Amino acid sequence: MNNTELRELSLQLLDNILNRVIQLSSNPKNSEKELKERLIFLIEDLDILIKSVNILDKDFELREINYIFQSMLESMENEDYYSLKDMLKYELIPLLEHWKGVFNNE
Repeated sequence: MNNTELRELSLQLLDNILNRVIQLSSNPKNSEKELKERLIFLIEDLDILIKSVNILDKDFELREINYIFQSMLESMENEDYYSLKDMLKYELIPLLEHWKGVFNNE
């Protein structure tokens, strides 16, 4: 797979993740169990996205996403789902939208 194909697939994954994060953060009807399950899949996909971003650009700054990841995991461990949804809405969504802009402009 060349970098162009990886970039296109990464953008598709990024769009998918962004849509899922928006749904998770805005749906008050998610049960805790459903939220946990969906977050696990989301985190796995974010990990794949981060790995592809790292392949495409070794100098891409990942400190912020790593901080958000760590905070999400702490919120999950503490079963603090209100903070988790806020984190998704106010930290992760803007970061993913920024990444999308960066990838679209390259």
